[in-house]
Formats: sequence, structure tokens, C-alpha cells
Amino acid sequence: ARCLVQSAQEKTVQKREVIIELITRIMLYRFTELKREEVLHMLGLTTEELKRTRFYQEVYAEGRQEGLQQGLQQGEAAVVLRQLRRRFGSLPNDFEEGIRRLSPDQIEALAEALLDFTDLEEVAAWLNRSA
Repeated sequence: ARCLVQSAQEKTVQKREVIIELITRIMLYRFTELKREEVLHMLGLTTEELKRTRFYQEVYAEGRQEGLQQGLQQGEAAVVLRQLRRRFGSLPNDFEEGIRRLSPDQIEALAEALLDFTDLEEVAAWLNRSA
């Protein structure tokens, strides 16, 4: 693999990128237990060269999207918990844990339903139905 990468360095920029992309994909799929730095060392590549590959950019974009969705879900759960605390005071720990485990759609539904709740028993019933 290292020899292929070195020979790719002599090619045109476009061919070099395609060859490095292919070799990097093969190495990362073949050696799933290795860290990125170990694969880079094996190939004799720099982090900057890896970052230019489409594979890296796709993985980075997927991770970023997942992180954004997770952050949004946590934020929505925090808002719902604040609203419930303001309305009913202190909440049992299992309520908070249950709300934090809800999907984004369930959190949205809970946010609407909490406007109609008159006591914590209704919240508990809603959580039991949604679990």
C-alpha cells in the first residue's frame, strides 16, 4: 500500500487523489481496529492528505450531522424538562432519564402534550404509553 501511495505521488493531482482515496478506503476497511494515525503511518500520508479524500470528508460530514442531531435532541429534552419543573416543581429522576431517552419526535409530542397536563401522574402515564 505504501509503494502504491508513493507511486501515486508521481501522478497528476487528479489521479493521485483518486489512487490515495482508493488505497485509504481499502486500508481503513481492512484494518478496522487501527487508529487513524496508525493507518496514516502505514501509508506514509499526512493528516492533510487524508483530509482531502472524499472518504474522510464523507465520514466527517456523517459524524457532524449525527452530532448536530444529538445536540438538538438534548436541547429539546432540556427545554421540556425545564417546562415540567416550572409547572410541577421537582421531578423524579426516572422522569428525567425517561425524557432524555425519547426520540426527537417523542420529545416534540411531549412538548405539546405537557400543555394539557394537570399533574405528574399524567406525565407518568404519557411516558409509560410512549415507552
